[in-house]
Amino acid sequence: MADQSQTDVPIPMPENEPDRSFYQAWLKVLWAELHIVNLQTRCQTFVAQHPYTVAFNHGDGPHDMLIDFKATNPVPVEVLLLAGDAVHNLRSALDYCWMGLLRSISTEAGRQTHPMGLRREDVERVLKKASMESAIQGADSFILDQIKPFKEGNPFIWLTSQLDNRDKHNLLIASLRRLRLRMYRGGEGVFAWSQANGTLNGQLYSALAALEKWLCMLIDAGADVNTQIQTTLRDCDSVATLGVLVNLGKYQPKLLEEPLQPLLTAEQLYRWDKTRVVGAQHGFDGITWVRSGAIAFEMARDWHAAPYRKAQFLDLVSDLVNRNETVAKTVEAAIQTWALPNSEKEQIEFRVRTAQLQPRN
Repeated sequence: MADQSQTDVPIPMPENEPDRSFYQAWLKVLWAELHIVNLQTRCQTFVAQHPYTVAFNHGDGPHDMLIDFKATNPVPVEVLLLAGDAVHNLRSALDYCWMGLLRSISTEAGRQTHPMGLRREDVERVLKKASMESAIQGADSFILDQIKPFKEGNPFIWLTSQLDNRDKHNLLIASLRRLRLRMYRGGEGVFAWSQANGTLNGQLYSALAALEKWLCMLIDAGADVNTQIQTTLRDCDSVATLGVLVNLGKYQPKLLEEPLQPLLTAEQLYRWDKTRVVGAQHGFDGITWVRSGAIAFEMARDWHAAPYRKAQFLDLVSDLVNRNETVAKTVEAAIQTWALPNSEKEQIEFRVRTAQLQPRN
């Protein structure tokens, strides 16, 4: 957190590049922090006045609930100005660093902005044209792999750049959001239905297993299953289908970064999946299947013992948060909303679980 005294930096401004521009970029970040502190204060004062009404409505799906917030007072113009100033200073800090590097190579660097693109390749083209790597070894890899100034790499830097571009021509607009809630029925036992055996509900268990197998086969065929995932999340209200989708995420972990990302925010799924994986180790009804012949027995055995089904959801997500910063922030935000269990044993397990979901430094 910055305060006013932090801007009165006693360190003299360096004379040589890129240190001089890096120093100025640091000042820009400090100034942005001051704006952010003031912005937070103004927002807290505004929200404390309860300048909105809340209405609950049914959504498009049969199990959707929409929470609509309607403003009764306009957002103070100071909030819009402070937000724009903070964004501009943060974006300018990147430009200062980039120009410092260019000036350290040539005194005729002109005026340029830090490379920014939709994709990594867009930034690579700019870096190649600037011939940065030939003059400063490791500069290109640092920008591409650490800063990641492209939408697919660091969406927060990308968004800052987009907001700054907008603020140059129009005030940023603050608005109240509509929240969409999805409600699912069932508990730990229902979650495990796609891997359950039984005569009473055998057809239901088989249908869920068939859905899982079908989705896996589509992936193997190279098909895009995003539509099927969105349909399942929207139209089904049983945690049994969430059990299927969790297994699908294990089969193709890349899906956890996009369409299946909402599953990462539900604390119960990590617990329920662990119970399911442990229980499945002894849950194969081989005696029943052997009566259907060797071929049916082997198919059922291989399906039950599929390697991806033995993996734990927690382990996959723990690995993912260390590779994907966006996913890590999503999970971290969700953890802040999870309630601590009552019993001491459950509290210990809860803390261990959440610790596993924290990125390793």
